Amino acid sequence: ERNRPQKRPMSSVDLITLTYFNGTHQFSSDLFKGIRSPDDEWIQRNPRLIRLTGPHPLNAEAPIPDIMRGGFVTKTKDHYVRNHGTVPRLEWSTHKLTLGATRDDLVPQDAKKEMSMDELRSCPLSIKILVTLTCDGNRRKEVNLIKRTSGFSWGPGGTSTAVWTGVPLHYLLRKTFGIRYDENGEIDYGVASKQVRYVCFNGTAKEGLNRAQDHTYGTSIPLEWAMDPSRDIMVAYAMNDKDLTPDHGFPIRMIFPGMVGGRSVKWLESITLSDTESTNFFHWHDNKVLPPNVDWSLAQTAGWYDRPGYQLYNLNVTSTITSPYHGDWLVPNKMNDTVLFKGFAHSGGGHKINRVEITFDGGETWELCDITYPIIGDPTRPSPKGDKEDTKEDEGKAGKNKEAKGDQGDEKGSKERKDEDPTWYDLASAGITIPRHGSRYWSWCHWHHEVPAWKLLNVKEVSVRATDDQISTQPQYPTWNLNGMMNNSWYTIKVDISSPATAHQKEERHHEDHDYTRRTRKRIEQQDRYHAREFVPDGQDQQGEGPWETPVPLSIVFKHPVVPGSGRGGWKHAASQHEPPQNKIKTTHAQRQPCAEEVNMRSGRTFTYSEVSRHNKPDDCWVIFNKGVYDMTSYLKTHPGGIDSVVIFGGRDATDVFNEVHGPDAIDASTWFQIGIVVSDEEAEAIKLRQEMIQKTLEAQPKMNEEEREEWVIDLQHRTLSSNRWKKIVLTEKEDISHDTRLFRFDTKTGSDATQIGLPVGNHVLLGAMVEDDFIVRSYTPVAPVGLSDDKGVLDLIIKIYGAGKKPTHKEPGMLSRYLDELPVGSHIMAKGPTGQVLYMGNGIINVDGQSIYADHLSGVCGGTGITPVYQLAKAYMKDTAKNPNLKFSVLFSNHSTKDILLRKELDELATKYPDNFRIWYVVGELDESERSSWPFSLGRINEQMIATHLFEPGATSLALLCGPPPMIEHACIPALLRQGYDENTIIEF
Repeated sequence: ERNRPQKRPMSSVDLITLTYFNGTHQFSSDLFKGIRSPDDEWIQRNPRLIRLTGPHPLNAEAPIPDIMRGGFVTKTKDHYVRNHGTVPRLEWSTHKLTLGATRDDLVPQDAKKEMSMDELRSCPLSIKILVTLTCDGNRRKEVNLIKRTSGFSWGPGGTSTAVWTGVPLHYLLRKTFGIRYDENGEIDYGVASKQVRYVCFNGTAKEGLNRAQDHTYGTSIPLEWAMDPSRDIMVAYAMNDKDLTPDHGFPIRMIFPGMVGGRSVKWLESITLSDTESTNFFHWHDNKVLPPNVDWSLAQTAGWYDRPGYQLYNLNVTSTITSPYHGDWLVPNKMNDTVLFKGFAHSGGGHKINRVEITFDGGETWELCDITYPIIGDPTRPSPKGDKEDTKEDEGKAGKNKEAKGDQGDEKGSKERKDEDPTWYDLASAGITIPRHGSRYWSWCHWHHEVPAWKLLNVKEVSVRATDDQISTQPQYPTWNLNGMMNNSWYTIKVDISSPATAHQKEERHHEDHDYTRRTRKRIEQQDRYHAREFVPDGQDQQGEGPWETPVPLSIVFKHPVVPGSGRGGWKHAASQHEPPQNKIKTTHAQRQPCAEEVNMRSGRTFTYSEVSRHNKPDDCWVIFNKGVYDMTSYLKTHPGGIDSVVIFGGRDATDVFNEVHGPDAIDASTWFQIGIVVSDEEAEAIKLRQEMIQKTLEAQPKMNEEEREEWVIDLQHRTLSSNRWKKIVLTEKEDISHDTRLFRFDTKTGSDATQIGLPVGNHVLLGAMVEDDFIVRSYTPVAPVGLSDDKGVLDLIIKIYGAGKKPTHKEPGMLSRYLDELPVGSHIMAKGPTGQVLYMGNGIINVDGQSIYADHLSGVCGGTGITPVYQLAKAYMKDTAKNPNLKFSVLFSNHSTKDILLRKELDELATKYPDNFRIWYVVGELDESERSSWPFSLGRINEQMIATHLFEPGATSLALLCGPPPMIEHACIPALLRQGYDENTIIEF
């Protein structure tokens, strides 16, 4: 409705909104049409909410103009939603709130209490306050564009303000346990033990959160905070004078004013006193800001999530521009036309926003904005000109509907625009007092600033920042952190000056990118004739063509930093797409999408879409993403997002949702569940033809016979291991190789009639075991067997034990190696394989990405345990020198010290046995004094000079093979090899 040209006088802002919302409407209307969780079908939701994590669980935000269209009070249907799992279907009449303690000795048994919802609502003391809730991941998408974090991509809409009604927490604790502040300001513990230091809160286990031991979402706060009446912490049962909706915690939830939204536990089931902080998984992992140098690996290795002091409680100061919105553009009519910038700002801990400033020159100068707080006695924000009030809407009263059926969203876009009514909630009549307790500001303020339109003609960007009463302000740039939380950098929008036609073309491309509905496209096409005409100030249509009269040369287009979720709009997203490529050779699965032949080689199977679609049940669940087919059945119970969020995509393609929600660690881990690749019928036929071509290439080699080809052509029906099913193998022997390295020998023939593993040279196997209720999987390259001639069904793995002597735990890496170290001989472990993307086919032929390459000069660079695949390949390669004496292999092997060098004896034996074909050069970081005089190799780190000296020069039949720590590979090896003349096609990373 707003987009429809109308004859009306020109206001201070004449914005022609091309993309008021449509950019990400696809999530509810198109992309996931017909894909809903059965557990959520009973909930009615606003279709304008932008889904951020696919169809389940619902995590969503409204477009930021929608958040403010209700004035200071966000309408319930426009309030952001944060769910971790299934929305529990609870009943008012049966739900209970338990008040107790985590230990029996902290409170007497008779002091513990269960409250019904009617009892809670009938408490004589209740409060009704205006509170702004903000997810601590708000604006995370901007951080994800710097470097992928562990969280999904919130836009700026993860914040909303509502009127909450409930019982103060301090009142419940006083009435139940007698806890209160005495006349000296000290806590009187009543019947509770003086050991009590914290109050813990837990939701219902019906949410089904697998990462938490009790399947609940929980947190805790210090007892002093809980008993402070000025903090207004409450158990809420009403939102905007109506019962809570299911998405917002029906029947009751916690509200912690001024704190991050992650503390306000929904579907509250228990409040318990404790002498320690909550042990709930989410209390320690979900609401933390770790130092920017802590990535996923370091967080796990060094136990950063277990360290106190990084939990989030109070919000930080922030501000946002809501108008002009992303994609809005205007055509200045006269030099004295003005543009109105609007938005909101808020801080944490009850602090007041003292000022909001706006800059048009990158922070060189700042202009003060006008601030409006919803203080009783002052008028609320007036309705913008042209907006219509919907006086027929019946907001109802709290308590009439004890069986909440969800929030009824509007069905038509036209109706959504008509209900814009900043005065829909009368704060004064509701008895809302602001500030609370004389100085506590729990809600946002609104700000605005008007500037001449001509001023924007020389402006490239507009930024806003806020400062609170503690003189805390916003930084210019985001600070990356692993969880991507608390981004409160300046909110900056770009200003683009172009012709109206050009602006319209840009927006049309933006629409095409987001697959807008045909109705939206048609509406925009109909408006095309208006976009290139100037607005007539008096609203008269002098030529009968609408409210535009004469062509104009320029328009001003506004671009926000990001479009929420998987939308590709926003100036920051565009900037990230034009960053210069890094010097990386994209050969690992985590770095690129695999080709069909490669996955077929490592798993032995391809599937058509119709075949995958049949596996769509909890006990048989396959999912497609990035062209791969993954059997997720065994992983469902341990999936952090719950079973439903996977099963809902059973038999379907979940690529968009998977890539949007998951970080690199999940993308890498997912490969262990891959069983093949999805192809069309035409692609299946093409794969068959290409495999026939490879076979013909092999047959053309004069020195290969049928027996030799069996080294890599494996009969998939006669192997002791399977590429797509786990099997138990038995540990038969352990041998110490060094102080932290063991050789593990496994018998794979148990329970099988087969006698050979059938492991191609260059491939590896997967080992898996349950460690603290998590199924941990790691890949290892065996040192034996090497080829079918050595294959007796016995598997030899050389494994470094990380953190030797520590108890295996899911909180640190190296858990599987420590598990193996403690595994008694005679025990079994799960195995799967072969898998891998590099395949040595014999006689110098290496298959990479489904393509066969002949190489008679191989250069290997490896570090630590990265020697195992290189050694396996070198051993097979040297065996073939009897038929092809031109085959040569040179290895550059880096370690911390001489004690850490694995397989040195075996490598030296190869160099002695094949002096003309194999050479090895060692590099160590340090030497003992006794070793310095006799060490004939290099000391230090691998560098370009070593690579130039000890490896082969690039050529038509030369390949470089890399396997080692990512920093060594990415920062030392690849740049040096590229400078030497190698290219992406001749560098292979294992």
